[in-house]
Amino acid sequence: MKIVDHATLFSHGQGMGYIFDNDTDIKQFIYPSIIKVGTQLLIPNCFTDLDGYLTKKVEYLGTNGVSKEMIFYYGSDNNLFPKFYYGSIIQITETRIFEMFSNKGGRDQNFINGKWK
Repeated sequence: MKIVDHATLFSHGQGMGYIFDNDTDIKQFIYPSIIKVGTQLLIPNCFTDLDGYLTKKVEYLGTNGVSKEMIFYYGSDNNLFPKFYYGSIIQITETRIFEMFSNKGGRDQNFINGKWK
């Protein structure tokens, strides 16, 4: 079972992720994987900005278990029926990540001299 089958994808030129109506729905698809990315060891429920790749610290939840798709909790809105937003970044190696920006393209980043390029 894939997350995409059960969530709405979003994209606004700032990456792609998932929207759920219930904050517990995504947890059935996440494996609490510990992985190393850049200089950081990501442990589920820790907060990270991935060595400056993200604009603020967000909660790392784990991976989807099928690939090394890292899932991050970005937050929720304050509506009567809130939506919960999750980011998705794929780990290729410890020093290389990939993020989709639309359904047709994305960009990979390499961690060189302490920065993502």
